Amino acid sequence: MTRPLIHKPAFPLLIVEDQIENQVLLRELCAELELPCEIASNGKEALEKVQNQSYSVYVVDLLMPVMGGREFIAELKKIHPQSVVLVQTALDQPETIIEVMKLGVFDYLIKPIDHDVFYALLQKTLEYYYLRESERMLSESAGLKLRSQLEWLNYKEARRKSADDSMEVQSIQNLRTSLSQGAGIGTMVTLISMIADSSSRQNGSYSVPAELFETLCENNDYIRTMLDGLHRISEIMQGKTHQERMDVAALMQIVTEVIQLVQPYYNRKEIAVHFTPYDRTCELNVDRDALRECLIELAVNAYKYTIQGGRVDIFCYRREGYFCLSIKNDVGAPEKGVPAEYEKLVLEPFFRLHPPDESIAGLEQFGLGLGLTVVEHTARKHGGLFFIHNMEDYTLASARSVVVSEILLPLVV
Repeated sequence: MTRPLIHKPAFPLLIVEDQIENQVLLRELCAELELPCEIASNGKEALEKVQNQSYSVYVVDLLMPVMGGREFIAELKKIHPQSVVLVQTALDQPETIIEVMKLGVFDYLIKPIDHDVFYALLQKTLEYYYLRESERMLSESAGLKLRSQLEWLNYKEARRKSADDSMEVQSIQNLRTSLSQGAGIGTMVTLISMIADSSSRQNGSYSVPAELFETLCENNDYIRTMLDGLHRISEIMQGKTHQERMDVAALMQIVTEVIQLVQPYYNRKEIAVHFTPYDRTCELNVDRDALRECLIELAVNAYKYTIQGGRVDIFCYRREGYFCLSIKNDVGAPEKGVPAEYEKLVLEPFFRLHPPDESIAGLEQFGLGLGLTVVEHTARKHGGLFFIHNMEDYTLASARSVVVSEILLPLVV
């Protein structure tokens, strides 16, 4: 009987074990999980395999001939410092366990191996491997995007100085498109036309279909929210930030509160949210309210474009003097996300790449295609950067199309 795995890695496991019966057992357990694996009979043989093949997780016995587990792990860490290792040991004394964990391993298994314990531990280990690999990919991508964003800002400033007229025309065209899409002024015009066609005048009053009138009132509430958002945008653009020093734990508390706010909507689409461990020693200067508004915008954005039953991953890491907060969500196909040619355009005022999603209109603070513009402007007011882009996620057995939204804020030194 096969058992489901939450995350099936792109690379096989490497089992380093000299006892034939244990090799057979572990191979059968992996087959039960539909998880590819390879076998090495000792550390020396395993190192030879490592030179030619990538592995997701290493399951290593401590006591083996030729080269034991301790020596193998030490050599492995020289080649791949971030390798994820599970150690097998028949010794369960506390001092032995402590010595094992000092090798830099993720966890340990006590022999004889229990099927259920192995399954549960492997689930936890593969979740860690998936999140760690996702963070690594995002960090590498962030370095390239950081340089690209700086070049874009320089280009945009030069373009602003040399082509103000064309920029104004483009902004007007974007605004016209935004006003005509979804709930708002475009819908208001349509509703009033429908009411004019379907109403009748009697004794100095008009009789209007109840459904049309109720829809008009709902749309009016949406427009009021839109106007409030425009007022708030003016404050953000023209005002100063009120920054306070906070550690990452305080910042992540804000993130958690925002996710809780949006969670009822995520539940509708069966979207799972996952947080990665983060470095609590970082400190930043942050405008708490402005950051919260940005995070709501990004959480709402993730909801709108995540596929049914997809997942949202939230990562934190350091990169080139910045603290990076990344939100990654499944979009199903590249064209459903932010293709490379639109990465800069989606930050422009009034630009919409996809039609609006009115199912979450009640939480949207900034309509008219201005949400990402506000996020980018807020990041720059903090001395930071913001970018959003497609990425192919190869951390699992099959590649997935995802969108990554990243806020980079300067670290306090």
